Amino acid sequence: MSKNQRVNRKRETIQGKVLEEILDDLNFVSELLTLPPYAGPRHYFEARMAQEEWEKMYGGEIKKRRAFRDLRKKKWLDAHVIGNEMLVRISSSAVVEALKNQILSTTKKLDEGLMCLVSYDFPVGSDKARKVWTRLIKYLGLKQEQQSLYSTKLHIGLELKALAKAVGAEKWVLVFFATENMT
Repeated sequence: MSKNQRVNRKRETIQGKVLEEILDDLNFVSELLTLPPYAGPRHYFEARMAQEEWEKMYGGEIKKRRAFRDLRKKKWLDAHVIGNEMLVRISSSAVVEALKNQILSTTKKLDEGLMCLVSYDFPVGSDKARKVWTRLIKYLGLKQEQQSLYSTKLHIGLELKALAKAVGAEKWVLVFFATENMT
């Protein structure tokens, strides 16, 4: 691995941490889950934060400022001052990436006998969306039980539901908890 590749990988991890920190501070997963059902695809999500709080959290450290600048260049994040508040716009692709990272870093398991199930049924004309969703949940480590039913022992139900909503697949994706059949 060359020096440039190491620097780029380090920058990406710092960017990921900053993005995850921003989403945690703005409580984005619960905000995403409270959107009305089938609200339609969103190209970005907005949140407001006090300007002093924003400056205190993200204005001081050089690495965070650089990561914030890089996120703005990627067009994943944008912030504007409106009165005494910061209006933060986060693109849907950034939310999806942060949710994927959050799911992959989760180690909390469900109680014994419980499992998280993801079932989906995409319409006939959306083969590409079905393939993308299947590839995504396999990448996230879910185990295939049946053709469109995947399971995991990890406690990631809310994140999966938010991910389905962020990618615009909430009409076709169900996430629920079930007890294992012990026979």
